[in-house]
Amino acid sequence: MGYDPLTGRDDLPGIDTPIEQEAREFLLDPDHKAVKGIVIDDASVDAGNAGKTHILRPGLALIRGAGTGGKFVPADHASAPADNAILEAVILMHYVNMRGADGVARDKTAQGLWHGRVQDSQIIFVDASYDEDIRAALPQVRFE
Repeated sequence: MGYDPLTGRDDLPGIDTPIEQEAREFLLDPDHKAVKGIVIDDASVDAGNAGKTHILRPGLALIRGAGTGGKFVPADHASAPADNAILEAVILMHYVNMRGADGVARDKTAQGLWHGRVQDSQIIFVDASYDEDIRAALPQVRFE
């Protein structure tokens, strides 16, 4: 057991397993931000995340309205409020896999940004008709 210089492999489990990871940087000042804990509805998907719609990407704008049961959803969600009826909005901070280990979608907790400076081009609004209303619901976020 140990490192084999001929093959460049190690016998330890997981040592040679490649890790796939994408980075999404949308914060312009990571030291100046405020986040809050949120609950995301189990039926939420990220339609723009081709082949992995069950994984919500950082920078995804989420909204809460009277009909969402206190949970946050993307603008294209079936129970999303009308664009002029948004009670609260946040920007998702980290990747969230909406499926559990058994493959079944569940409500998930996450962190949502409500204050800070962000790169506007990196924010995922999903539905263009909601852009301005989401920005208005985030008065303490500076979109640059």
